Amino acid sequence: MKKIWFQLKAIFNYFFGINEMYYTPPGYKKVFTDTFSDAKLNKEKWGYAEPWGFVHPKHTYVYYDKKGNKATNVLNSSLQLKTTYRPAFINVNNDKIKINWCAGKIYSKQSFQHGWFEAMIKLPTGVGLWPAFWLTGTNSWPPEIDILEAYSKHGSPFIYKFLGLKLKNWRIKPNAHWGFKKHGTKEDYGAYNVPVKNANKRFVKYALHWERDFIRIYYDGVKVFEITDPHVLKYFNRPNADMRIILNNNIDKGNSHDESAMLVDNISVYQETD
Repeated sequence: MKKIWFQLKAIFNYFFGINEMYYTPPGYKKVFTDTFSDAKLNKEKWGYAEPWGFVHPKHTYVYYDKKGNKATNVLNSSLQLKTTYRPAFINVNNDKIKINWCAGKIYSKQSFQHGWFEAMIKLPTGVGLWPAFWLTGTNSWPPEIDILEAYSKHGSPFIYKFLGLKLKNWRIKPNAHWGFKKHGTKEDYGAYNVPVKNANKRFVKYALHWERDFIRIYYDGVKVFEITDPHVLKYFNRPNADMRIILNNNIDKGNSHDESAMLVDNISVYQETD
């Protein structure tokens, strides 16, 4: 029921615009930030691709730019994460295979547990795209918090059609994963669609407020996601459950894709002062 309520609020905001908590909570101090104002990506703050590699063994239709010379660059004070057609022969599971698409992806070298995470992001334009802003466990997976995963599939989700709305939006979804995969207890909250107006034409503020008692996600100040269940939160509060920030563009599995650029204007992390 809570998921439906959040979706209905997001639809209302799509048409009328509301704000609940757009600014950083009081009593927090900035512990990490990047405005991408330098000519190149700050390698003291960020790494390319992922710490474990640059090809996901289950997504061998795309590889990540591991040197910052194919799909990742800084231009006009914005981080550009691209999808680009760059065929290459790459070793995957001891086999050399041809992968046609390259995508921009970076991770924070600093890890965090709890705080307020925010970024101003303009989604790319095109089909077959899968950009994201998320946190993933430094020491294990899960935990994971998906502040947004976006899919540029055409058409409107069922709930909007049911309400008679024909919104050609990005399918933007928050989610969270917890538990232990090796113990068979891995679970997720369940992603659902949240409409955001002109998400690929303007910078939208996406924010996560993560503390011991809750996980909340906001799009332009509107709360679209919340977890308060202590059973779930205990997995995010473990001593070794710190997480890195991931920003990436990507392509979704399928036959049709466009070259594109996801833009990140700035990103910051705030944590509560003692």
